Amino acid sequence: MVWRNVMGRFALVATELPNCFDNHNLQLRPLVSMKNRNLLLTLPMLAGIASAQTAPGIARAEAAVTALAAITSPGNINFVKLAGDGPGVWTGSATSGSTLLIGKYDQANGTWTATTEAAALNPDSGNFGLMLDQTGKYCVFDRADGVYFSSRSGPGVAFAAPVKVAITLSGFYVDPALAYNGGKLQLIWTTGTSIMMQELDVSVLSAPKVVGTAAAIANRTQASGSIHSPSPIVGPDGDIEGLFCAESTGTDLYFKAGIDPADAPIMVADYPSWANNGGIAGAHFIYVRSAAIQDFEGGWLTGDVEMTAGTVDIGAAAPSKTNKALTLVFLSDTVVAPVTLPAPFDVGALGLNASVFIMLGAIAHTTADQTGSISFTLPNNPSLKGKIAIQGLSFDTASAFPHTWAWTNTAHIVVQ
Repeated sequence: MVWRNVMGRFALVATELPNCFDNHNLQLRPLVSMKNRNLLLTLPMLAGIASAQTAPGIARAEAAVTALAAITSPGNINFVKLAGDGPGVWTGSATSGSTLLIGKYDQANGTWTATTEAAALNPDSGNFGLMLDQTGKYCVFDRADGVYFSSRSGPGVAFAAPVKVAITLSGFYVDPALAYNGGKLQLIWTTGTSIMMQELDVSVLSAPKVVGTAAAIANRTQASGSIHSPSPIVGPDGDIEGLFCAESTGTDLYFKAGIDPADAPIMVADYPSWANNGGIAGAHFIYVRSAAIQDFEGGWLTGDVEMTAGTVDIGAAAPSKTNKALTLVFLSDTVVAPVTLPAPFDVGALGLNASVFIMLGAIAHTTADQTGSISFTLPNNPSLKGKIAIQGLSFDTASAFPHTWAWTNTAHIVVQ
């Protein structure tokens, strides 16, 4: 049986862990030699990648975020980690009624501190959906007549009066967001049937405009309804590596690893009432539902897209009450339909082919940010081009043995 294969492999992994980490400070040591890693990276030449994906395992169920209750009549909530944000602290952007807000969310201590940085973006009765880029210098949001943009010199400074983005849209209130791809600023928005991405030229800050060709990065999973509320998931190298989003059919929340439109978003939460316009802070998935800001916790993982001889960066977040967690990262030749394993491995599901199940390494999570990453260099070998399936399995190292484990989503290393 599949789970017996996997359990046997976990027993081997358990014997390796003492050799990979200093038990006192959780410092990562190499697990796989470069010779073996080169062998692992021949996986793209094996069986083709299936289209199935697995969602992050939910380690803690939905609860109201008490610290964010001060944001009344919330329309959206989002987070970026900016320079100067301490451990467990994120810069938050939100809509309260039609007022745009920026503040500091100290998740570790449960506080929200509002600022006046968004003052020049208000007032306007049609404001909605404030989203910042990961440098904190730019923001976008919706108004009844289109997408608006503003800029500032850096974090902590007030944004300037907004200007309209030059873009042709089929409708308004398109949930705009910002991200980077290949180091270039991108505008992200929804058409209803797809999440689109297009380069945003801000060389003239007073006249932002999209350039090049728009491309779909996600499509709705149902024949009706709409996909919306895109929140970029950023990898360790600063590029967009996925989306946290929503679909109006069933008012569900979705997670998407990667930006290949052929890979479908995966439902991560199904609610009876509208859930939308959220973001991720560490291992917390935070969103608006039932006129309140709610969250749940889960482990997640990002893949990467790199050329041969490039550096692969894999990022992850893991729930932890003590700021000490590990995510074990595994490789396989393919993803499979999710398989639920016996306890304690039953939070989330295994989504890799268990017959080709190889440990790549481990990510240490040692701060209140709950995040971490590993990197390695690809060989300069064109035959490696293709997709490698990956998935993580995380646990709080301070929890009692045999621990509570949680599977991350599946993702891919794409070698171009």
